[in-house]
Amino acid sequence: QAYYAQNKAKSPLTEELPDGSVSPPTREDQLTALDEGMESIQKALREMRAECREHRAQLDTVGAGVKELDQVVTKLKDEKKVKERTHILLEKHVQWLDHGAPTRRSVLITIIITDRRANQMVSYYLYLLS
Repeated sequence: QAYYAQNKAKSPLTEELPDGSVSPPTREDQLTALDEGMESIQKALREMRAECREHRAQLDTVGAGVKELDQVVTKLKDEKKVKERTHILLEKHVQWLDHGAPTRRSVLITIIITDRRANQMVSYYLYLLS
């Protein structure tokens, strides 16, 4: 009982008896306190799980944005490659035209075979040059 008297202020489960001594908490009081502690822990866990779900949703949104950005960058790189190849092909064939080597039709066919995606751009340039 001396221990309980010293730690009376620390434990909300103790009761002061009429003679001034302190009674130890009952088993029922201890179980009630334990249940309350478990409930508060479970509540904190639920809140943390909700926060985790929120963060995951935000990460998914960011991840989707990064994927879209990567696709745009890849598309732009591909377009740049096509433009560079088109320019190189066009320079070659314009040089051939200057030297009178192939006809306009054979140049266009060669370009179409070489790079189909650049077909419209090259044929437009050839139209402007002829």
